[in-house]
Amino acid sequence: MPQSALLAAVVMLVAHVVLQHTRFGRYVYMTGGNREAARLSGIRTDRVVVHCLAICGLTAAIGGLV
Repeated sequence: MPQSALLAAVVMLVAHVVLQHTRFGRYVYMTGGNREAARLSGIRTDRVVVHCLAICGLTAAIGGLV
């Protein structure tokens, strides 16, 4: 099995666990669904968006290294 495929599987597994089983995952789904409603319910949507962009940059860097 190629190491790049194994790395992709690990990244997808971690993303699945984070999105389905953590508060941050619920916040990501809520912010993506309706940012204004999420903000009004007390979620700091600006921080969620910044964290998502940082994760996107990290995964792009990993993809570039592979």
